[in-house]
Amino acid sequence: MTIISSFSSDQMKQVHQLYKEVWWGKERSLEDTINCVQGSQICIGILDDNDHLIGFTRVISDFIYKAIIFDVIVSKAHRGNGLGQKLMNLVKGHKELRKVKHFELYLLT
Repeated sequence: MTIISSFSSDQMKQVHQLYKEVWWGKERSLEDTINCVQGSQICIGILDDNDHLIGFTRVISDFIYKAIIFDVIVSKAHRGNGLGQKLMNLVKGHKELRKVKHFELYLLT
């Protein structure tokens, strides 16, 4: 596995495909996905051994008091293997977020 924080054009398409796998992201366009990722301060992706994106999350923060975690997505084929937890740990351990006092996970139900 490889961890990434910047996304090529092809990887942006893969982020968009991950959104298509979750009920709350199915209606997002590729353009909106690109704008969403570019407008987020921190994005983290997990690539499999074939460089295919299998996990993604994004964060908006003031880098002191709050960090809000959005869109924790793991591809259907890789769910149940702890990748969601790995994404959360990568966020909490991110060098730019180490001073943050409170992390919040935005959930849709």
